[in-house]
Amino acid sequence: MKINIYEYANLFSKCDESIKKAEIRKSSYTNDCEGYEKKINQNIKAQFKEICPQTFSYLNDIQIYAVDNEKLKEAHCVYLYYWLYDSDGETKNSDDIKKLYDELINADNEHQDGRCMNYNDIIITYDEKTKLKDIYDMYTEIDKINSETDACEDNCGCAKNCSEIYKNHMETCKYNKISNFCNELRNIKKKYDKKMINVVCGSDIPKTLPSFQNYNITTLILIPVFVILAISSFLFIMYKFTPYGPSIRCATMMKRKHYNNIDKEKNILELYETNSCVLRNHRYHILYSSN
Repeated sequence: MKINIYEYANLFSKCDESIKKAEIRKSSYTNDCEGYEKKINQNIKAQFKEICPQTFSYLNDIQIYAVDNEKLKEAHCVYLYYWLYDSDGETKNSDDIKKLYDELINADNEHQDGRCMNYNDIIITYDEKTKLKDIYDMYTEIDKINSETDACEDNCGCAKNCSEIYKNHMETCKYNKISNFCNELRNIKKKYDKKMINVVCGSDIPKTLPSFQNYNITTLILIPVFVILAISSFLFIMYKFTPYGPSIRCATMMKRKHYNNIDKEKNILELYETNSCVLRNHRYHILYSSN
């Protein structure tokens, strides 16, 4: 089952720190990688040779940087796949990236205790990589706002960068709201809105990111209609084809009889009051005439 890659993007900044530290120490793993190069397909052999030492160092450090944090460990595995796309500044084929990633993980698992045991479930197409980068960039900009450790030179500038990336995906998520990518956009909106509460910017910088929730008018009209029809059908079936039908009919007849009796008593009372009024009026006219 393919994992949700987007939920790890908010941890990529920590993974990026790890990959940079791994580059400094990669030389100590060069000899270890040489033994695995012979088995690598020619299409990816050059990239494997170049990246293997840094990858071994990076994966070895997962245990250090992600102690007792399983999600951060998984984020490191997802980030490695993401990083391979841009590791040498060239655009690569998605299939070759997957092969390279699998070979690196397999080699590392043979060299040391397995770090990314679920790597078969990690697949990132080029389109997904682009979206993942946008999610990562938005989290980076949000984290800089009012940050004490990685402050943005201009809070409003960081907010603007984030909002512009967000708006680029609004149209897509209007019609595909349940995707993992769109769910992560909702998380970004929540974080952005919270961060911007105490930030004052110009009118061109949104205080809150717009919602891409798109309510279909036709759907809103049809839902209550279908509910009414469903209830009506259910009651008809109960009345006609179940043992409850006679009970309902009897109860209805008893209520009707009860109301008829009430109406009958009411009519008798009204007739009595009318006759009383007529009698009183008649006596009044007699007295008036005698005077």
